[in-house]
Amino acid sequence: MKLTESRIKEIILEEIQTMVEQEQQAQQQQNQPAGKENYSSSDLKQELVALGQKIQSVKGMDTSELKLISGIIGLVVSISSKKSGAAALKKVYDMLEKFDG
Repeated sequence: MKLTESRIKEIILEEIQTMVEQEQQAQQQQNQPAGKENYSSSDLKQELVALGQKIQSVKGMDTSELKLISGIIGLVVSISSKKSGAAALKKVYDMLEKFDG
């Protein structure tokens, strides 16, 4: 079977499309919280309520830290509503995770 130039181009395009789809799937899986396939806004709400209760018992946080936390949460919600929000949020998450470690 002889491969023509146009057939070779088609094969390359198909492979590129497959790679792009696989990359997108991998990134979507990476951005999901660990241990949960489906994560809803109700799940997030429950976690935020629990976090709000925890914050009251944290000692040593000053007013500026509380304002910054509130600002970060507001920005996260704003960024989340944008199409490209996941990539930006992942970068912020990774950066903050380094400080926690």
